[in-house]
Amino acid sequence: MSQTAYRSRQPARSNPSETTAAGGNAMDRPPLDYAEATVFLPPWDLISRHIVDDGNSGDDVVVSRKLLRFLIRCLLDHTEFDEQQYRRANPDVAEAIRHRDFASARDHFLNVGYFESRTGATPVQETWYLARNPDVAAAKQSGDLESGEQQYRLAGAQEWREPNPQSVKWIAAWKEVLDENRR
Repeated sequence: MSQTAYRSRQPARSNPSETTAAGGNAMDRPPLDYAEATVFLPPWDLISRHIVDDGNSGDDVVVSRKLLRFLIRCLLDHTEFDEQQYRRANPDVAEAIRHRDFASARDHFLNVGYFESRTGATPVQETWYLARNPDVAAAKQSGDLESGEQQYRLAGAQEWREPNPQSVKWIAAWKEVLDENRR
């Protein structure tokens, strides 16, 4: 079977709030561009052996911190990354790279930086960000902020602001699933 035939049979999942045929939320299957799918994922049976039901008859499960961090690193490996911005936001990373502690800023982010809540990895498209956030544009124009990138690093990410057009659907999807998880 050709890849084209395979892809044409895949359901369109561009709306994170749509429900699946089985009645589940589409968040169980985030939107995916099949042409960009490059990560290997072992069969569910091999992964599920390492997930334990929490014993409360709910949806909660227990996974080891090591497994969770590995799964997050797998996701991070396929996210957008702004090497220069990350270096600007984290000057100590350049020194770690010079000492050969890490191969690159991305390597640092994947293995350490994300888990230390380092900022600067997410590309901020300045013009787009300022157009979507007039309060930030006004603060920049008045000299209270250096840039939209700076505001995003300092507060925007924590405020769920969208740093670039590619992040819009994913931020909505993450907000929805994390909100559902609190209930």
